[in-house]
Amino acid sequence: MAEKRTGRPPKYTEAQVMEGVELVERDGNVPTGDSVKKVMCAHLGVAGGINAQSLDKEVERLLAERDRIRRDRRIAALPNSTTEAARHDLPPAKSLMMM
Repeated sequence: MAEKRTGRPPKYTEAQVMEGVELVERDGNVPTGDSVKKVMCAHLGVAGGINAQSLDKEVERLLAERDRIRRDRRIAALPNSTTEAARHDLPPAKSLMMM
């Protein structure tokens, strides 16, 4: 579910942010608002007046979403017997992480 945003709309798209993240990671660096902003401005034609702090929050959100999707895909690829065994053998808190 998307969060309701207030303030000025961003001057970049989610796709541009993800492409910026990928470019930063390809160079072996950690994606942050500042590093992604530099790449987006230099390589994706995004205006330099964007707020790096706001972009940092978007980068964190997108990275968390990407990690969640990857985790869900890995879990879905496991045989049912493995996921069932994990649900029955783990304490409730860890079992919730498997869902």
